[in-house]
Amino acid sequence: MTPPRKRGETPELTPNQLVAANLSRARALRGWTQEDAARRLQPYLGQRWSRASFSAAERSVEHPDKQKQFSADELVALAATFELPVSFFLNPIPGRYLIRNRNADKRLDVGQVARMVGHRPDERERALIEQRIAEQRRELEGGPNGTG
Repeated sequence: MTPPRKRGETPELTPNQLVAANLSRARALRGWTQEDAARRLQPYLGQRWSRASFSAAERSVEHPDKQKQFSADELVALAATFELPVSFFLNPIPGRYLIRNRNADKRLDVGQVARMVGHRPDERERALIEQRIAEQRRELEGGPNGTG
């Protein structure tokens, strides 16, 4: 899942968009529908997200103007629901992009964020990251084959 970007720009995600992308990954990992996940989340969150709320949260990655602002309570509830560490939801997804808080000037690269959450990609993930970086370079150079 690559964030939207203008041609020639390195795409950016906010931390909340990163959580949204990883929420979608966690749900796919478990094979749950949004309704299943919402039902399982309720006991940990104390309220039920509708399917539409769950969908909107996941779509935050594609709609920076309509981002879900995840709280620490929600991160812990998501981790408990999906039986994953909280850090899973903050781990960078494979790709080449920057992380930037909504109103901040400073940007962090994927490697910096990965080190902050203690994420160490395995060989398969490193290969996927390198492949995606190569694809993005070709796209930026003018097309799928880099020939524009």
